[in-house]
Amino acid sequence: MRALVLLLFVACSLVGRAQGTVMLFHSHEELLQGRGEDGGEFVDTRVHMGRHVLVLRQDGKEVKVPFKKLWGFSLNLMLFRVLEPDQVPLRVMLQGGLCYYEPGLAHLRMWRDSSTTAVVERGPLAYLSRDLSSPIIPAEFGSEEDPMRGDAFRREHPQFERLFACIGKGEDVEHTRQCVVDFEVLLEQGPR
Repeated sequence: MRALVLLLFVACSLVGRAQGTVMLFHSHEELLQGRGEDGGEFVDTRVHMGRHVLVLRQDGKEVKVPFKKLWGFSLNLMLFRVLEPDQVPLRVMLQGGLCYYEPGLAHLRMWRDSSTTAVVERGPLAYLSRDLSSPIIPAEFGSEEDPMRGDAFRREHPQFERLFACIGKGEDVEHTRQCVVDFEVLLEQGPR
């Protein structure tokens, strides 16, 4: 069922882009309480004075909002969380037994360009956290370049070992997405 929800969420986010309404969240609590700030209409993302910013249209004028001032934001049905300390957005792709994220700048470019693909310029292809308020880690396990990267998270959450083993080095986003969806289905079904 969650796999279907994920697919519907992705599909819905790719249609109806005529108006990209943004809601800004300065904290996780604002998200939980539904007290976000109306950000206006999504225009783009840019680097301004060395920082990534969200470019919005408010009352006919472009406004730049630095990601470092946000906990996250939503663009229509898509939820984004800002990665600390990099100050870049990650798109929340799945919430459930854990949270799964993908690079937000790529998803925002796809939205802007009405495209289904975008290049991830730097960094991991996927990230995980226990929930929306816990620290985010790259979803790379068994990496030869940085073998310690996900080890602490892996030790803290042995219940996800099957997922970590499936994700492996996190080099193929489609494979990683399928691992996450399959794992969520297993969690939903419960022990057998």
